[in-house]
Amino acid sequence: MLHNIIQNYKDESGLLSYKSKFLPYLFLIPSGIFLVVFTYYPIFRSFYLSLFDNNLWMPEPQYVGLENFRILFNDPLFMRVIRNNLIYLIGTIPVIIGLSLFIAILINEKSKFREFYEASIFTPTLVPMAAAAMLWVFIYNPDIGILNRILRALGISGRAWINSSRTALPSLMIVMIWKNLGYFVILFLAGLQNINFSLYESAKINGASWFQKHFYITLPLITPTLVFVIIVNIIESFRVFDIVHIMTQGGPANATNVFVYYIYQQTFRYWDLGLGNALTTILVIVLFITIILVMRSLSKRIQYG
Repeated sequence: MLHNIIQNYKDESGLLSYKSKFLPYLFLIPSGIFLVVFTYYPIFRSFYLSLFDNNLWMPEPQYVGLENFRILFNDPLFMRVIRNNLIYLIGTIPVIIGLSLFIAILINEKSKFREFYEASIFTPTLVPMAAAAMLWVFIYNPDIGILNRILRALGISGRAWINSSRTALPSLMIVMIWKNLGYFVILFLAGLQNINFSLYESAKINGASWFQKHFYITLPLITPTLVFVIIVNIIESFRVFDIVHIMTQGGPANATNVFVYYIYQQTFRYWDLGLGNALTTILVIVLFITIILVMRSLSKRIQYG
């Protein structure tokens, strides 16, 4: 009798142990299927299609191997697109990160009207991109735009902001900084809530300045959020499309032509699916390598708690 009870207990405990090991994997199956179907399969399918000369005007796609990639890397316009994207990335990410962190710190230190500040800074993020683009088209209008009116009132001649190859890309960068700033302020505010306020009080007692407190306390403890913000900004910098499509269509003279818009041109304007998929493959590889490098370089500096 006792032997049977012990044996039943062992069987039940073994079954529970077996379930506890494999139950988490069962819960991961739906998300795994979703990831394979909607992420991995399209990536590999895109690479496969990039190996063909596949124009919609052709009766049958022709296998050309890596010829589409060779065409792209010998194309001056492709090099211009990469240059534009790098300028956009370098010009927006430091400004967005630095400004959003600074604003988040200021808001975090203010107890009065905090909700008002948060709502005010987050409002542009809620504006649909199409509406934001049309608003800034009006602001940048060389004849009746608010910006040029202010400049003329100050005795400064106006500019054709988005119609000049010198100012078009910086003008779009300003729009995207304005549009995305509030989102990253909220992210940094969430990270700042996890920092023990007594650390700042101890630093103040020891004579630390405002800058020293945030350089030696805030920055190290906010690193997990900072890494996330950097990665999201890098991805968004390479994904920018709608603002370009609405405001400049890649012009003037390809001054604002960026990676995703160039994919759109090759695929839906010139109907060259081979080059379009080759561009998509290059974009995925560039993003993957960039994100891995960022995570490896910053992972050692991450401090939790």
